[in-house]
Amino acid sequence: MAASEVRGEDGEEVCLPQRDGRPTGPAGGHEGLLARVRATEAAVERIGTTLDAVTTCEELAGFLFRNVCDAVAVDLLDEDGGPLRAATAGAEELLAAGSGGTPSPRATDGGHPLSAWVTVAGGVPVHVLSVPLPDGHRVHGLLTAVRARTAFSDHEAATVHFAARLAAVHLGHARQLAATEDTVSHLQ
Repeated sequence: MAASEVRGEDGEEVCLPQRDGRPTGPAGGHEGLLARVRATEAAVERIGTTLDAVTTCEELAGFLFRNVCDAVAVDLLDEDGGPLRAATAGAEELLAAGSGGTPSPRATDGGHPLSAWVTVAGGVPVHVLSVPLPDGHRVHGLLTAVRARTAFSDHEAATVHFAARLAAVHLGHARQLAATEDTVSHLQ
């Protein structure tokens, strides 16, 4: 499946429009917006099916790899604030290639920048989108989405952002459950 396509509820591939609004295939304009809604619905169904943080990260990475990008990494923050790789999907060599470059803010989410940058690996441009995993005022980690050759459209960036926010809410619930279970075990 091409990187600019998502699968609808019926399993059919649906194209998202380019950044300038031109269709990439049969699904332009209204169809592009419908594709974005379908991707959002699919994310709700596939991300956060358990109250386990690692499973949620794996679901997030898998969803984005299947629908938006060539490689994904999800890093959670440990107790000291350092990154801990929780899940990856796709071509891991692109993740290493995407670590170069200078990030520039593409948008902000509650003061947390959604950053994008381009680097070159083996003569091929590698586009990177870095999205925090915020839940309220707490950031649980960082999502890195990578694509070779073509940049993320605005629709695709919005899908990545929505999926990251959705996963962050589920990560918050998983951490609350773990804290509650820890308290109960200490009380017993």
